[in-house]
Order: sequence, then structure tokens, then C-alpha cells
Amino acid sequence: MIYSFFNNSSMSHVHHFIFPLYISFKLPTDPFISLTDAIIREYPHSHKQLRLFLIFVNLFHALKAVSSYATIVSACRSHVYRQRSCQIISMTDEKSIQAEHVEYIYEESSDKVLKGVSLEVRKGEFVAILGHNGSGKSTLAKLLNALYLPTAGRIIVCGMNTSEDALTWDIRQKAGMIFQNPDNQIVATVVREDVAFGLENMGVPHDEMVRRIDKALEAVHMSERADSAPHMLSGGQKQRVAIAGVLAMEPDIIIADESTAMLDPNGRKEVLDVIHRLNREKGITVVWITHFMEEAAEADRVIVINNGDIALAGTPNEVFSHVDEMHQMHLDVPPMASLANELRNDGMPLPAGILTVDEMTEEVCRLLCPSN
Repeated sequence: MIYSFFNNSSMSHVHHFIFPLYISFKLPTDPFISLTDAIIREYPHSHKQLRLFLIFVNLFHALKAVSSYATIVSACRSHVYRQRSCQIISMTDEKSIQAEHVEYIYEESSDKVLKGVSLEVRKGEFVAILGHNGSGKSTLAKLLNALYLPTAGRIIVCGMNTSEDALTWDIRQKAGMIFQNPDNQIVATVVREDVAFGLENMGVPHDEMVRRIDKALEAVHMSERADSAPHMLSGGQKQRVAIAGVLAMEPDIIIADESTAMLDPNGRKEVLDVIHRLNREKGITVVWITHFMEEAAEADRVIVINNGDIALAGTPNEVFSHVDEMHQMHLDVPPMASLANELRNDGMPLPAGILTVDEMTEEVCRLLCPSN
């Protein structure tokens, strides 16, 4: 049956790389055969067969050392819950940011870019903000850093009102900003000097400045490039230098405005890994504005801005379960959330909130092999 599955006309183009993987699993065959047989019987659409089958290939290949199907599901469940639990280890109930009924109008326009936005961000929380172009998310980022002042309402950052001119510098020390293009933040010809720029403006003593620079470069894994010219670095490395410049100022909050938009996948992963590590290990609050759904899926909480107001808010599982609403706002969802929605529409009773391959595998296994 397995061989005929691979030789199905819709599957023949993946035969040569999937079949060797199956042979290498060295797992009991009955559960595997029952899964593929159930998929073909219940969900005959060929593209969904392929996508579901690749989910199982991924899981079985990753866990091929285990000896039973029950152990696979148990390991999968443990892995998912372990990921969730470490995401919130440094979060507290203390508020880092509070926005109350915030409105903003650009001088050259009479239209409100933000229309009464209210939100809170807890200390140590990683919040992703999504929205289509022109939704107001970048405007909100600049308001949180006191680059803009609200037309109406108020924003409190680390206990300070952004509308008070005397507190602007203190707010920007507490809430560091990382922009989309790292070249817009790099001002020196040597990496070490660029990281020092903000500290010099703050009047930090020389010995303390050296300590902070070394510590910041080490945090982003750029110590070996301290004496390099920034223009010789990759996009991901430049963005890490920009992050180091912010870290050297020892902020409580990092606000990133589409900081990975201009990077390739490797560069995006480099930057996001650094930000997650700083959030997890140092308890730095992160406001992460992005249009990459897979980045938002790793946050503690997701806020969706649409036409200047908050349309959706909640955990990634909660927000991305609103697949149709996200599409109506011209936003995508993570691939597994999209697949789960398609399968639910075809009658498969999958729960809402599936985001990862692990979660999808666990739920499909539970439905197709309930006895296990």
C-alpha cells in the first residue's frame, strides 16, 4: 500500500526523496500505514495528501529513535508544552507600556491614522504587532518611542508620559528603537564606534562605555567584528550591530519596526534569535512589528491593527484561528493554521489554534488513531 501511495500520479515527483526517508525510520509500520491509509481514504485531495504526509515525514524523521507510536505522540506533546512554558518565564504583571485611547493625525492630512487605540504590554512580554501597509502599526511604534506625540489620548512608557518634553530623552533610553533598514542607524565607520555613538551622547564615562560596548557586542555575537567596517557586513550582521547600539544603552524595552523586512531568511533568523534570547534571558520587553506571520507565531501575544484600530488581540493560537478575518484584512496566517482551516472546511474536526507541525501532527494522529 505504501509503495502504491508513492506511485500515485500526484505523488510521483516526491517518490525519490520521501521513500528513502520512510525506509530509514525503523519504526513499527502498522501505525504509519494506518495513518497514510486513513489520509487517502478520508481526504482524497492530492495536494492535502502531500502536505499532510510531509508533516508525518517531518515528525517521524525527527523522532526515529523511539520505539512506539504512543511514545511519538507523547514526545510531541511534551515538546509543544515545553516550548510554550519557556516563552513566558520572565514575564511579570508590571506594565512596561500603556496606551490609552490614542489618536494620531499627520499634519498634512485630516484623516486619523490611529483611532482610539488602547493597549498594555507587560514587563518581559514579547508582543508582535501585525497589520497591512497603511494600517498604522509603524505610526504606533514611533509613538511608543516618543518620536511622535499623540494627537489625543496618552502613552505611558516605564511610568513616563511621552507627551512631557522633559522626559523624552529618558523615555528613549528606556525604550530603544530598531528600524527596518540598519543602514539608517549606522553612523560610524567601525562597528565598535557605532555602538558607542548613543553612549557618547548620554555622557557615559569611558571605562563604563567600554564595558557596555563589549557586553552588547557579546550579546549579539558580534565581538569578533568589533573592529570591522559596517559596510563589509551582511544585512543580518548590520542589524545585529544596530541591536547592540540599542542594548548598550541598557533599555528596558526594545521596539522593532519591521526590523527583518530587508533581510534574507538567514539574516531574519539571526536577528530574531538574538531578540528572543534577550527577551528570555534578560527579561527585556519586546514590541515586534512585522509582516512575517511565522515571526508573530513565536510571540507571547499578537495584536492586529486594521484601519487605525485594534482588530484582534490574544495569544498566537487565538489570533491565527481567525483565518477568514485575517484574510479579509489582507493578512496571511502561518502555514499550519491555514492547513488546519482547510481541513476543518472539508469536515475534519480539528481544534482551533494549531500553528506548528508538532501541533498539527498531534491533532491529526489523535483523530485518525484515537486508540493510540
